[in-house]
Amino acid sequence: MWLNGKSWTTDAPYRETETAIEAMTNEGVMCVEMEAAALYAFAHARNRDVACFAHLTNTMAQEEGDFEKGQHFGSLITLELIEAVFQEKN
Repeated sequence: MWLNGKSWTTDAPYRETETAIEAMTNEGVMCVEMEAAALYAFAHARNRDVACFAHLTNTMAQEEGDFEKGQHFGSLITLELIEAVFQEKN
């Protein structure tokens, strides 16, 4: 199942406040990710372009093994997408 929705990018993992979480929930944000913020900061500091493919599959270590992505969670499809985008770019 594929879902489209808003994500919240933050450079402060595990420091989201209840107020911030509530505000993002009210905005319809479906997930939080932390890696893209660092990529965007790098791009800005170095005046470079970056591409970020977010493959959101876990729930922040809420259950045993939920960080494992594996093939059945779309990892191979995501890699195929990335390859296709970079082939198109070049």
